[in-house]
Amino acid sequence: SDMYCRGALAAAALVASVYELEELSSEKRDKIDNPSRLILGYMLSSLGRSILHGDSSSIGNTPITKWKVKLNDFVAMQAIYLRLYMTSVGRLYSRQLDQHIPMKFTPSFNVYTKRSKKDEYHDIEPVYSSLRNLMFTESLNLIDFGPYRPMVALNNVRNDIIKHKRRRVLIDVGANGFFASPKYLLDSYSIYLPFTHAIMIEPEPHFSATVPDEYLKNYNITFLQIYAEVGTGNSNDMLKLLPSLVTKDDFVVLKFDVDPNKHAQGYTMEWGFLFSLMGTREIAELIDELYIELHFYMPMLFWDHYHSNWEALDAIRYLRKHGIYVHAWP
Repeated sequence: SDMYCRGALAAAALVASVYELEELSSEKRDKIDNPSRLILGYMLSSLGRSILHGDSSSIGNTPITKWKVKLNDFVAMQAIYLRLYMTSVGRLYSRQLDQHIPMKFTPSFNVYTKRSKKDEYHDIEPVYSSLRNLMFTESLNLIDFGPYRPMVALNNVRNDIIKHKRRRVLIDVGANGFFASPKYLLDSYSIYLPFTHAIMIEPEPHFSATVPDEYLKNYNITFLQIYAEVGTGNSNDMLKLLPSLVTKDDFVVLKFDVDPNKHAQGYTMEWGFLFSLMGTREIAELIDELYIELHFYMPMLFWDHYHSNWEALDAIRYLRKHGIYVHAWP
């Protein structure tokens, strides 16, 4: 049956990824002699996760299929490989990037953050010159929602959330269906500290029908069927909406990926949102962690926008330098 084959493939991917990890364990953590093993191990983990991603019978913590495989096992394996990559290949890449492509187009806004600006978080996946993630850099996979290190992976952040009993809220602006970014983000955080609330903002009416019952039972999920706006002052304006959804006492993860038109050209709204967000202290200080896709001119992606690749790269690096735990999405 289909479930039997899927389970067998996932089990094989798990065995192979564990084998690669065992081989890597004999190498020094800061000097990986064979980086291709890291990439292979991560991709095997990613394969297993992709095979089980469509399952709606659990939230990833229950063995499924005859082979008793769990989605969370693959999420954890991805996290292990990503961490090894960050502390070896990724660290080298970041040094070379800063050396050969120094910051030249830093944004003009001040950076306001809930945490001290001196808290520069280095324990995060690299930002690549393409502004795509590891899977594009290493395998030309254009869209992948897996290779990100959540802020709750940091022990001090996780302990602070638990100590103060904070609500843990995901706000996904541009959710595009539950099995796209919402489920990936919920699953990625679940192995560290699951969200308590998830707010999905998406204009398409089919969204709520795609949420599996197990996720509805385990998360407080709210679906706002609206078109996201920026700078309009209307009720759908994200700068007005965010304070109505969360407070500074919450731990808030915001993902912003909104394409304003069907053509990959012209003006895009995320740049205005980013500048307005950072220009409004009381709003900026609501957000702990940010995922954002910045559009720019890049023919290889068929993007014909007004900002440059270098501007986008510097925007992310500038935010990180000033203490924002930000990810270049996707």
